[in-house]
Amino acid sequence: MKYPKLIVLFYLFLVLTTILIQSDACAQQAPVENEADGVYFRVRVFTRKGQGFNYFAVKITDPQAIARARDVMAGGKPAGIFGIVANESVCYNAPWSYSLVPESVRLSEVAIDTLFAPVEVVETDVLGTKMLPGYQSNWIGHGFIPAAQNQIEEIPAPDCSKVNLATVSAASYFRSHLATGGIAASFGTGLSLTTASATSLPLPQTLTTTSVRIRDKNGTDRLASLFFVSPNQINYLIPDETPEGPVEIQVLNGSVMVARGLEYVNQVGASLFSGTATGNGVAGGLILRARANGTQSYELLSRYDEVQKKAVPLPIDLGDDRGELSDKVYLVLFGTGFRAIRPTDEITWIASNYTSAGAFLTAQYMGLQPDYPGLDQANILLTRDLKGAGDLNVNCNINLLVSNIVQINIK
Repeated sequence: MKYPKLIVLFYLFLVLTTILIQSDACAQQAPVENEADGVYFRVRVFTRKGQGFNYFAVKITDPQAIARARDVMAGGKPAGIFGIVANESVCYNAPWSYSLVPESVRLSEVAIDTLFAPVEVVETDVLGTKMLPGYQSNWIGHGFIPAAQNQIEEIPAPDCSKVNLATVSAASYFRSHLATGGIAASFGTGLSLTTASATSLPLPQTLTTTSVRIRDKNGTDRLASLFFVSPNQINYLIPDETPEGPVEIQVLNGSVMVARGLEYVNQVGASLFSGTATGNGVAGGLILRARANGTQSYELLSRYDEVQKKAVPLPIDLGDDRGELSDKVYLVLFGTGFRAIRPTDEITWIASNYTSAGAFLTAQYMGLQPDYPGLDQANILLTRDLKGAGDLNVNCNINLLVSNIVQINIK
């Protein structure tokens, strides 16, 4: 499909806009020198729908809890791991942006006053709610699943001083939304000697002297294609060949590594662009109106409000009800990371406001936008029962991984 110049300009705005966000992804912690300072353990947990495994790491300082964890590793009676949630990241538990307070971590066979959820659901749905911080939680997968011998391992004390790069989806600004073939943004200091942007396709793998190398779970290195580099931020494409799992992201200046981060890449992510390029606010997209006579036209979703000093939704007119002659109005949303959706993936689109339970939406198409690297799109038919709904929050749920929320308005 040939897209108007408007979409080309919008795409360039999305991928090249520099928004410096403050990240705590590299909480600096001194390496443990002896066991009295604590011991680190990693637990293998099922992902959403049981599709593979994730890992969640904890630091345990209580001697009895350390001994209990080692007993489980040796084949002793299984136990669940519990602790107080801290709404902050630690380098040994990448890519999750939360952790368990080391002094609170315990092992028990009984779950009392706990929050049950996969680690991804906590990352996207629970963080920031009234449940956190300070909620007693069990992080061993779906519900109370005790840690068995083959699910827990002791790991070396990390050297957190070498982790100095934070990476998020360039659309939602969520760490948990990184996905194969998606657009990512990495933040740090001293990443590039100067500022430069790609000026042609295919995208280059080096801008000035800066490149990004991604090492996957199998130890395979691949160079990312670059949109933009600057001393504090780099925007790039995660290579299509990257398998789902943990990755190490390295920023190189020539042959010298200047920054390093640990993240997790999903096979499919749920990440939507916003018109403000911040991951929230008015939706990043367009309206496609298809008329009964076969003509089509694109319309804007937002305008800039001088009073509020921000982009706000433009009311979407669904048109008069003329039966089969009525206009078909499609909400075209732009995102990244969901081009590799599979027939087995469970996908739900929801539009809601503060006065209703919400309505399910149907995406007629969801996949890559073929003209622009890394850009994906969803074409959602807006049904007539939405007429008069006013302001709506729209988000997507893919296998329980929930996207950021963007806003529209329906007249």
